[in-house]
Amino acid sequence: MNKFLIKKIAFFVLLTAFFVIATILIIDAQGYGFDFKKKQLVRVGGISIRSLIPDVNVFVDNDYKGKTNTFSRDILIQKLIPGEYSVKAEKTDYYTWEKTLTVEEQKVAKAENVYLFKKNIDFELKNENIIDFFLSENKENIIYLNNNQEIIFKNNVILDSINSKKYFKNIEKIEFFPDLKIILIKGKNNQDKYNYYYLEIIKPNILNRLEFLETSDIFYLGEQSIVYKKEKDIAIYSLSNKKSTIVKKNIDIFTFKNNDFYFIENNLLVKMSNNKENTLSEKEITIKNYNLYIISGKIFAYDNNSLYIFNDYKKEFDLFLRTTELSYDVLPDKIIFSTGSELWLFLLRDFESPFFKKAGSLIFLSRFSSKIKNLTWFNSDYFFYIMNNNVFVSEIDNRSNINVFQVSQLPVEKLWFSEKILYLLSENKIYTSTL
Repeated sequence: MNKFLIKKIAFFVLLTAFFVIATILIIDAQGYGFDFKKKQLVRVGGISIRSLIPDVNVFVDNDYKGKTNTFSRDILIQKLIPGEYSVKAEKTDYYTWEKTLTVEEQKVAKAENVYLFKKNIDFELKNENIIDFFLSENKENIIYLNNNQEIIFKNNVILDSINSKKYFKNIEKIEFFPDLKIILIKGKNNQDKYNYYYLEIIKPNILNRLEFLETSDIFYLGEQSIVYKKEKDIAIYSLSNKKSTIVKKNIDIFTFKNNDFYFIENNLLVKMSNNKENTLSEKEITIKNYNLYIISGKIFAYDNNSLYIFNDYKKEFDLFLRTTELSYDVLPDKIIFSTGSELWLFLLRDFESPFFKKAGSLIFLSRFSSKIKNLTWFNSDYFFYIMNNNVFVSEIDNRSNINVFQVSQLPVEKLWFSEKILYLLSENKIYTSTL
């Protein structure tokens, strides 16, 4: 073979290679890739992982893709052929987060706010001889009840055992008034009848009896007042002048929230604000033996078998959940519900991640054979709950599997999470851990 022919062949080989490489580069630059399964060119996509903690290793289909750090918690994996990918986020001594994500053409599958929890969380003993605790509605204040029936607030005994046992055989429930300066105490006396007293926190051991609550089955705490049902009337009791005023007559069912009254009159739902009434429903309500609830601005009716939500457009109640138990916790944009054995998520705004859902969507999360209790949000993507006296944390991202981790080995009766601190009530002791 002469030199001219060799040069000619080499030229054409290089030229062919140039065009092949150039074509590949152009195709790649245009956002295309070759799908060997379909044997065709397709538009590529990607996966974006955002971790809330640093030093997390990210794998896609067991291939290492990078590590987050203190300054950058995001990892973007590009140029992926559309399809399903197994994604893992790992860190030493932490539970592994795993998810199967679907990549679509020209789209990025996002897993935002991925949080990894330690396998062995250290808990510190904070209080002993505690039999229960009670939270304010905003979860920022807590009252402890010890085994001597003493009530403790901010390390101060505001109701000692002598005064407590004078009025109560045992205390069952404590509620904060909205101003957080007064608490309502419910308990049984020595005749096994329920008594109600209120206590001003700045005036320890001075109890004020509320006899009218002993015959009222519905009441709500207001600013320096109590709204309650007196036979078939709605009344307001003023703590300052110790007098009751009738607000509305001949009402069987009502609720009270943010100084607004919601009640059923002539089988229609009515809202009363500043003494002005507005009939909300157009059709007569056919639900029997129910109570009204206001949850995150939504109106619910619950009959101990089913939960109904008021439809503002249809102006009537729609079936929401079949449940014999009502348990929930709220965030500004979502509510987590438990039916006792199932977990459901209700969206209050439109979401694009982790799911493309509109406001008003009800999303099924999990079903268990055991009872769920004490739902408490950890952040906007994870929540705690107790099952079989074990504490678990779960994500709300229901794409493929839902990541659930056990948080503590302690036998737990009750939990509370506030300002990055997890509080556990276990065997008459309070334990805390910073997360």
